[in-house]
Amino acid sequence: MQRHLQDARAVFVISPAMADLYHEEFGIRGEVLFSPADACLEPVWTSPSKDATSRIAYFGRLGGWQLDALEKIAAALPSERATLDVFTTDAAVPQTLMRQGIRICSPIDHAKVSAEMRKYDAVLLPVSFEDEFQHLTKLNIATKMSECVASGTVTLVVAPADAAMVKLLEPSGAAYIVCNPTAAALTDAITKVRQPLIRRRILTAAQRLVATQLSTAHARSKWQTALARLRPAE
Repeated sequence: MQRHLQDARAVFVISPAMADLYHEEFGIRGEVLFSPADACLEPVWTSPSKDATSRIAYFGRLGGWQLDALEKIAAALPSERATLDVFTTDAAVPQTLMRQGIRICSPIDHAKVSAEMRKYDAVLLPVSFEDEFQHLTKLNIATKMSECVASGTVTLVVAPADAAMVKLLEPSGAAYIVCNPTAAALTDAITKVRQPLIRRRILTAAQRLVATQLSTAHARSKWQTALARLRPAE
């Protein structure tokens, strides 16, 4: 593998953490290429919920490196003051998610996902805290991450501090991040994602991150640079 990587004219990796690993293990510099998304025209600066209930949504699978973090936030939902809508293609729903305040929803067309996200106070990115998934959490960036950050509503990340997505999003301030998933911390997060000043700070940072790292134009530029290296010299 090392020979193939060193002979390659361009190497793409899925996260800065993986780029660091490739440099340490193989002595090569990989180019980070995220699954891209473009920012909405106008973020949802104020809470879209019209009452005292915080509304959170999750779009994705219900197993593997998402489930235990999902279970933690499900257990922390303040009774009658917060709801979690789960949009998933999974037919089997874990019993731990069958509780008051959680609604299992059918998946929607991809073209409608971003608009649907903006109906919620936050979209959830859960990342496992279990040791068995560290090979994923420390290196992987979820394909849904860019779409969440670009959606125009707050991204709520529940993840260990050494997760690749935390290391990317925390310095930029582009998400509300909970790394110590106690019931108190999660309940506090569910409430605070509605506060106007917090929303404006996070959503402004999210716009900036999308423009500089996550946009379709940024990804296209990286592809074009890589393709240029493959063309024979004139």
